[in-house]
Amino acid sequence: MPSVHSLPPELIGRIFLAFAEVTGESIFHDQLPFGDIDAVFIRPADILMRICHRWRAIALATPELWTFLFITKKPWDKADIKTYINRSHELPLRIYYRVLHLPLIHGTDSEKTQLRDVFNFLFRYRSNIAFLYLRTTLPHVQDIILEKFRTSAVHLPNLQSCILATESGEHARPINETNIAQEEDVMKTVYPQLHFMRLQRTSIWTIPIQFLSTLRRLELNNTPPRHGKYKFSPTMSNVYNLLSRCHLLEELIFEDIHIVWDVLPEGFTNSSTDPVVAQISLPHLNMLEWSSPFSKDANRFFYFFHVPALEKLDLWFDKTDHYAHGTPWRRLDPNYSQPLVFPALRELILQCYLNDQASNALKNFDFPILERLELSHMKRRTPLASLPSLLQLEAIFRDPRLPYLTHLTLSKHIIFQEHLCNCVDATLGYLPALTSLSIHGCTAVGTMLQGLQKLVGRVIRLPSGAMKSTHGVKLCPRLQALAFWGCDDLVHEDVFGVVKLRNGHVVRDDDRALATLPHHGHDPHNDGKGNESADNTVVGRKIKPLRSVGRQGRNGSSQPGATSAPTPILSTHTMSALTYTQESMQPASIVYLLIRNCPLIKYDTVKAIRDLGVDVDWVAPELVSSLP
Repeated sequence: MPSVHSLPPELIGRIFLAFAEVTGESIFHDQLPFGDIDAVFIRPADILMRICHRWRAIALATPELWTFLFITKKPWDKADIKTYINRSHELPLRIYYRVLHLPLIHGTDSEKTQLRDVFNFLFRYRSNIAFLYLRTTLPHVQDIILEKFRTSAVHLPNLQSCILATESGEHARPINETNIAQEEDVMKTVYPQLHFMRLQRTSIWTIPIQFLSTLRRLELNNTPPRHGKYKFSPTMSNVYNLLSRCHLLEELIFEDIHIVWDVLPEGFTNSSTDPVVAQISLPHLNMLEWSSPFSKDANRFFYFFHVPALEKLDLWFDKTDHYAHGTPWRRLDPNYSQPLVFPALRELILQCYLNDQASNALKNFDFPILERLELSHMKRRTPLASLPSLLQLEAIFRDPRLPYLTHLTLSKHIIFQEHLCNCVDATLGYLPALTSLSIHGCTAVGTMLQGLQKLVGRVIRLPSGAMKSTHGVKLCPRLQALAFWGCDDLVHEDVFGVVKLRNGHVVRDDDRALATLPHHGHDPHNDGKGNESADNTVVGRKIKPLRSVGRQGRNGSSQPGATSAPTPILSTHTMSALTYTQESMQPASIVYLLIRNCPLIKYDTVKAIRDLGVDVDWVAPELVSSLP
């Protein structure tokens, strides 16, 4: 007997539901072929019913399976849809509408007619609709349905998720406050359960306002369709108009979005007659992911929106970094030279194609409690010799001091050449709380690891008159985890040296250079009992304080008309200068080491490191390609 028949019906039913969910994902991710497709192919319940008598019985006994309504064929079959609804036993329905075989360039009138007929029938069951996926050829086709929502002619009280997509792009419409006021006066209906919306090449200004007020997650997608080259750039006026109504928004995703800057924030002007808009607050927004912006677009964006609760920022810059679309800005108010402060940001991910993109985007930002930082170079199949050099933190951040940073990831860079070894000190010296360092596909890794082996020391005079010397690590005393992926020049001496030093196996020889502060006479920081404070330890170069600013920036602003930011909740990872010095003398041990696809690291190195009490996750290079 085949093993599948030994599975209980309940488990098979769950597998059926997973199949239906994957089919739905495939439809709106363009993973199904474009053409005349038999309806059975994308109706999971139908195909499962035809396998065997047992599967048919299980499918009929699983009402959740019949809540997936895939309307992908023209002409559509009303009897089939009614059968699905009856078998769903009034459970929440998931509607997927996309006529896959309808040519893009014709059939618009017939698509309008079919769309109207389908949804006039489905709206009889409006209280059951929880998920709506609507994809049409052109924006004005789906507008015949959206108009019903805008005028409140139709209300879906239990709608939870909505995805609107077209095969073409948006036609921009400027902000018209009179029209907006009239619309808001007419539209009183709300959708209390609608928390997710995805707009894929859809006209932003056509979205019903009542869809926006309760959203928690909003995705704007401009990726060209699988079989087309349609592409558009939304205007800032439409983005501004849209986000101004998302009062509860928590997550915002921009996919392949280039913004056309047709409006200006307060305090900016240019030679054109672009309108000026006031900064609005998104008080609940905690995550922003943006792919394909130009580097200066990210900087401009935050002059329009106050985001005091933003915790994660993920920027994947465009391959070419042109100036932002639209007319250039000229600064009118000198106060805008002040930094934009992100008081709650804890995670920052930068994925760049050009080496100066990170600097262009972030040079005016301050991240006072940043805990995770990822810097990646995104050019694929690049010869190692042409990898970009890793920028120092001073070149990226306005204030490179990151006292709360615990996790650092570097990908596809030349770390630092040997003659630039001081750059390691200048980079890691800003990260006193670092606990995890991950390096992916980089070269010159040894320079970084040699920097982590540098010692710092001090000489004190005990009450007895004898001299005592102590020493510890110079950089990152809390470091506990290391990870290396695809580092071709990682060698035994570097990785083993770091682990051996930090796990208490320091060889005290005269070859190792110590930075010391000799003291003459009694040490004023000694308590007379042989204990001493760490104030006189050399733990790195002195950092000149930043020039004080009169007023804070926009996102942590005390300027007139700006909402004051909440006091940052400081991380427990921070430390005082005294604590840092004490921990430098007694650094944390390396407890975890991951090595993947590093050809110069052999089993003997792994065994030696494991003997030091480290959990090593290592796979031989010749076996990496066989891993799942």
